[in-house]
Amino acid sequence: MNYEYALGQCTNYLLDILDVPPGELPDRAQEHWSDLFRLAADQRIYHYLAAWMLEYWKDALPEKVKHRLWMDLEWNRARNIKLTQEIVELAKMFNEAGIPAMFLKGAAGLVRGLYPPGWRYISDIDVMVREEDTERTEIALKSSGFTKPESKLHKRPHHLAPYYYLNNISGIEIHTKPYNYCFKNYIVGEIWNNSEKVMFHLEPITIPSFTDHVWILLRKDLINKIMDPRFGEYLEIMIAIKDGYRIDKERIEKRAVYERLPNLVNNASFYVLKDFGNICGKTVSHDLYKKFKRESNHFINIKRNEKTFFMHLKKFCLSVKYLSGPGISDKVHTAYNLLCSYNTIGFIKLALPRIGHKNLIYRFLQKVERSWEPKDQTRKSYLKRFCKIMMRY
Repeated sequence: MNYEYALGQCTNYLLDILDVPPGELPDRAQEHWSDLFRLAADQRIYHYLAAWMLEYWKDALPEKVKHRLWMDLEWNRARNIKLTQEIVELAKMFNEAGIPAMFLKGAAGLVRGLYPPGWRYISDIDVMVREEDTERTEIALKSSGFTKPESKLHKRPHHLAPYYYLNNISGIEIHTKPYNYCFKNYIVGEIWNNSEKVMFHLEPITIPSFTDHVWILLRKDLINKIMDPRFGEYLEIMIAIKDGYRIDKERIEKRAVYERLPNLVNNASFYVLKDFGNICGKTVSHDLYKKFKRESNHFINIKRNEKTFFMHLKKFCLSVKYLSGPGISDKVHTAYNLLCSYNTIGFIKLALPRIGHKNLIYRFLQKVERSWEPKDQTRKSYLKRFCKIMMRY
């Protein structure tokens, strides 16, 4: 992998979003360091860029900028070393309790050694357990001294509210599914069947196969990151490929088609995966890429400035546009799958995105939701009927 080339591609894309005039790097970035770093952090590639800038642009960086990058990398390195200890202790707890547990996402990357410790920021530790083991898992966590917030606002369809330990730097998210918007449960079973056990600091730890690790990266934040260029995922995957890991591209493409998300691996937001490494699907057309980049720049700027009222609704519509196939039938199926993943309160947030957790209306609707939740199957049947009618035309 050509790190300098990748660094240039990412940096130029971010500078385009910031409307910085064209020019040669690193001169183009001069006088824009703070905005560039802020946007890189939003796109979750700040520490990658920091490491490469110190390696390739050392002579062009102001001393204050160099010091800041070095300090942030050292801080993140120390944080990930501490997270490593917490992962091992957590794995030991699960092993002693006899509960099968799979470490996902950033934690799985640390266990595999996919990146140097300071390069990848990991916000929390994601662990997946089987649905029938959630009660035993919560008992084990509580008996080990973990606590969770009383509020249920943090609970998500694919994971429980996070648990915290007094001296730990990270929360623990217990998943029953590896990502939100989980359409086909057989894939979750397949991820369990393909999982690998790795000895890590003398403790056996279960993680997904590398192909499933990539699949989870592709599927996570399906709607929230629809217009992001996904540089963070690209960098992680490309570093792993450089180190000799291989992806079963056919399995990933079949899953995407089966879930009615055919453009998940051919989406313009993953143009980097194809143009730089050709790891998934066909190369995106130049016209589609130009259109996506234009919309992406506009959308990220709006998101950054928080000026749009219908952000949730717009992201949903863009997800249908970029993830589904070309026909009306494909788009209706994709919309149906995505809508079925929302609970009642999710529908309300989709329609009224400015209702926050502290809003009295939101709290009232949350109470109402608990009484409505058993009727979700009725809601799905209405959605299914509506989709069938739409597909006739």
